[in-house]
Amino acid sequence: MFTDEELDALRTQPNQVMNLRAGAPGSSRTSAMDPDRVAAALSAPGARTVRCFRRPDGVVMVDTPLRLPDGDRFPLYLDEDAEGVFLSDRGHTLMHISYEHDVDQWFEGSRAPLREQIVRDYGLKEENGAFVMRTSLDRLGASALLLAQALTRIHDLTFLHPTA
Repeated sequence: MFTDEELDALRTQPNQVMNLRAGAPGSSRTSAMDPDRVAAALSAPGARTVRCFRRPDGVVMVDTPLRLPDGDRFPLYLDEDAEGVFLSDRGHTLMHISYEHDVDQWFEGSRAPLREQIVRDYGLKEENGAFVMRTSLDRLGASALLLAQALTRIHDLTFLHPTA
């Protein structure tokens, strides 16, 4: 949330407010990356189920009540680059699957087209083992839920017969 002073300044000098919110001068991070604003965007009014932490590398880790089938948490990460804001699992889904399964099966055999279909259906990109979803701060809550749903579907491929 913006303070009254920030709202007044935003009306007259929007860049000054963005610079105040972004942090250090010259930072490529925008106010959208402020962990408090990210948590507010993801939480329903009055709900305190989402917590966000800025990691040393500048990425915001989003801690949600969402869980994998074995009870582990879904680690979601919010970052930005020249193209904008994106959510990612930073490779955690495939790493988690690899504890009990041969991850190569997700890239060959009958699991591959199923995984590829999930990626297409949810508008994801696969980047070095990570599943990535482009989004905006306005759509962050919905995007986080969609990414979690997609990661659940990908994880559910573990229930297929091993030779599938």
